[in-house]
Amino acid sequence: MSNLALRFIRWGTGLLVIGLLTGYGPLGQYLQGGANPSCPAAPVHGHAILLGWVGMTIFGLVHRAIADWPSGGAPSLAVVKAHFYFSVMGMLGAWANGTFGYAA
Repeated sequence: MSNLALRFIRWGTGLLVIGLLTGYGPLGQYLQGGANPSCPAAPVHGHAILLGWVGMTIFGLVHRAIADWPSGGAPSLAVVKAHFYFSVMGMLGAWANGTFGYAA
């Protein structure tokens, strides 16, 4: 269970880095006068940080805490794995929607 909790936290950290790169890279270029104010990566930036970093990290910390509760029954490993894979698919869907939806 703790390995899956750490996997949530690792994904959250990776999505934080992606969110920072997709947001602050174009912002730095805009501040130097090299880009227009419309940032095509803005939807990806916001969703990667809020849904990815915050959400995935909280999911990992909660799964880790539930496993350590003395009276609480930990959820089955299959449920936690399904939660992880559905969360990753949701983040990839939000990324695709932000990237391709903005272009459309």
